[in-house]
Amino acid sequence: MKVSILALQYIQKIDCEQQISKLIDLLTKNGIEINAVTKAKFSEEDLLIYLKYLSSISSYIIIFNADKKAKQTLGASESDIYFSYNSSDIAFIDMDNGIALFENMVLPVILSKSITHRYKYILRTYGLDTERAKELIKDVSRAKARVSIEFIQTRSLCDIEIGYTDNMSGIEVINIVNEIKKILKDYLYEEGTVSISKKALDLLREKQRKLSIAESYTGGHIVSELVKNAGASTVLYEGLVTYTDRAKMLRLDVEKETIEKDGAVSSETAYQMAAGLIKAGADIAMATTGFAGPEGDNVGLCYLALGDKNGIHIFENHFLGSRSDIILQGCDNAFFKLIKYLNDEHEK
Repeated sequence: MKVSILALQYIQKIDCEQQISKLIDLLTKNGIEINAVTKAKFSEEDLLIYLKYLSSISSYIIIFNADKKAKQTLGASESDIYFSYNSSDIAFIDMDNGIALFENMVLPVILSKSITHRYKYILRTYGLDTERAKELIKDVSRAKARVSIEFIQTRSLCDIEIGYTDNMSGIEVINIVNEIKKILKDYLYEEGTVSISKKALDLLREKQRKLSIAESYTGGHIVSELVKNAGASTVLYEGLVTYTDRAKMLRLDVEKETIEKDGAVSSETAYQMAAGLIKAGADIAMATTGFAGPEGDNVGLCYLALGDKNGIHIFENHFLGSRSDIILQGCDNAFFKLIKYLNDEHEK
């Protein structure tokens, strides 16, 4: 914020150096930048012209020694100590006790108006890394220099934080957000700070659906993440950890021939796991099977089955990282696919 100081001189030469020095010290101490200091005698017309110039370079103008006539020229009353003129605010200070009055009554107003608040609008995505996200929205980032864009990566989850201040119009911010949303629509699952599991729960509750889950390589982590959220009992029908081949056959009616022919980690087995849940009364069924490692072949190869009585979708994934990383990525993937499934179902 910038301030200009104007000391009006009339017939007699007024010694105002000491007062101006005190004022400058006071403003500087409070982090206010002094843009111009002028001491001069003006006619009414010249005063208006000069104030118009000061208004173009400063947010606030402080006038020393403004008499009744000068105030009337600006449209202010004789008793005014603070007045708005054109696009600037004007503070009047007399030469006697004006500094103390300004400090107690006007300075707090100027400081409160000068505070810039910073805000963040968060877009939450799945399946993007930071570099890919930057590349996709680089044109928006370059064109919208008034916003800051930060990227926070957690596994396959990437938050795009759009920073802005209250100096920007709401429409300007909305337009930027909408541009980014349009570009990232295939990856976006939430606007705000809601977790991916909470978003899935909210959609299930909104659509009045119940979820049954059978987990193998994720070992119960999907159910665990879901029940961390209040209200899970309204959307979760059951959760099974069918870790062994025998458990898959006994609890989910996976055929022995399927496991022997295609393997426990296969699209066929994942399908039959979900089908077994549906056969047992599931509304929406979700099943996972995969190689979490760290030993063995095809570490990171994982399958997700998701659907209901009208059809089951199979998703093949190849996750990277440690055993823990693969399991957690599988959970993120399961919730994201569920969110997309519920949204797509709504659009049909």
